[in-house]
Amino acid sequence: MSHKPSPGPPRAAFFMKAPPMDRQIVYPGQIPLETDLLHAQKDALIGLAMACQAMLGTTTAVDGLACTATSPASLSVNLGPGSLYAVEPVDGSAYGSLPADTTDSIVKQGIQLAPTTLTLTPPGTVGYAINYLIEAAYLDQDGGSTVLPYYNASNPSQAYSGPNNSGAAQNTVRQGLISLQAKAGVAASAGSQITPAVDAGYTALYVVTVAYGATTLTAGNIAVAPGAPFIAPKLPLVPAAIQAQAGNYAPDTGTVNALAVTLTPAPSALTVGLPVRVKVATTNTAAATLNVNGLGAAAIAHADGSALVAGDLVAGQVVELIYNGSAWVPPAVPAIRAFSTVVSLTAPGAGAWVVPAAVFLIQIEGWGGGGGSSGSASGGPISGGGGGGYFAKTLVVAPGQSIPYVIGAGGLPAAYGATAAAGGTTTFNGTLSATGGLGSSFSSIGGGGVGLGGDLNLTGQCGAPYAGSTGGPGGSAARGSGGGGTGTGAASGGGTAPGGGAGGPGGGGAYSGQAGAAGALLIRY
Repeated sequence: MSHKPSPGPPRAAFFMKAPPMDRQIVYPGQIPLETDLLHAQKDALIGLAMACQAMLGTTTAVDGLACTATSPASLSVNLGPGSLYAVEPVDGSAYGSLPADTTDSIVKQGIQLAPTTLTLTPPGTVGYAINYLIEAAYLDQDGGSTVLPYYNASNPSQAYSGPNNSGAAQNTVRQGLISLQAKAGVAASAGSQITPAVDAGYTALYVVTVAYGATTLTAGNIAVAPGAPFIAPKLPLVPAAIQAQAGNYAPDTGTVNALAVTLTPAPSALTVGLPVRVKVATTNTAAATLNVNGLGAAAIAHADGSALVAGDLVAGQVVELIYNGSAWVPPAVPAIRAFSTVVSLTAPGAGAWVVPAAVFLIQIEGWGGGGGSSGSASGGPISGGGGGGYFAKTLVVAPGQSIPYVIGAGGLPAAYGATAAAGGTTTFNGTLSATGGLGSSFSSIGGGGVGLGGDLNLTGQCGAPYAGSTGGPGGSAARGSGGGGTGTGAASGGGTAPGGGAGGPGGGGAYSGQAGAAGALLIRY
């Protein structure tokens, strides 16, 4: 069966010069005109068209028209009931006594209530196959032809038969139908046949493949044409479909290393960003491809573009792939940047560190300077100086940003009887600080410095008191860094960097005090 629509102007978007929801007014005693009825039906058509356009837009849409093999099986297929929505002129020809309206276009609804059967012919060459394209178009068709009674003014009791008593039959209904036809492609070796292009004014719905020698057709011969505009899912099922992402999921129906899926509705083309979830049928043994709705096989690659290796796709797993324009890749995971570059700042004093290019996050650690120790005298051992404080912080920065800092110096020693100097404070960006450890003397140990402003703030270890004639060891800086100098029964050692306190000299004689170690900054990015 094939209905061809009459030629008309090019399809266009909806443009109306008058309000489409007009309603005709008639009055008691008025002689009604046939145009009253015609206008009423035309206005209803236009109002329905606007509702369809609001929901479906102006691109052709199809509902129903399921294509199935006949039962019993034959070389025919059935196209079931359904509807087609397409932009068409309001009236391509006169509608009763109303003139044609080809200026305005609306979304018209073509309806098929009874199935249509299309018979297909196999190719005549051994080993060949042929693809038939099932296509549809909207069709206005006048029908219901009959001889109508007309008013006879000369004898009202005797009606005329047809206009002017001519006996001529006239159409009584303008039908909105669907033209369905099977367009044959060119037969070729099975597997190489090409589906014919859709005809102008028609919309591709299905592709039916018929092989040489076939006597029946089954569901396996029928496929939805790429881009067929079937309406799915229906409105009540839209929330569930969105939740299930049904339109982007399908099981793999291909072979090993050549995956294939059929999405519903079918995409018309592979577009950048198209996501697909696939339940893998067979574990891959080498590089693999994916073919979506017959649009062509494209490589499946890792996110970095490298090819798959055996075992990357595991049977039974559901994988998500996104088309990047040339290949199917998994969603990219933002790289977790390793803090692999370390900058150590150890020279006491002020400075500024400039953030390198492409660096937006750093980890910073800081130690204050260690406290010094005073000199000893015979019988007068000295306790150790305190370790510097500590801070650690993760900071958001910007490339090129200049960040001021200060490295605290180690505390200087003092003569016997005096208190040695405290270590200097280390700062970074004006918001982070680690104070220096306190200096020691004959009468006091050096207390530890403190950290301020960091995600982690620690206090340095206090210097140890002297014992007998042995001086006390210096305190370590926080986190075990910078062990303090070791006190002895004689001379002592200075603090160990970063931030270690100086050891106290022993009381076996007069020995000089020692300096604490300078603080430091450690930057990772």
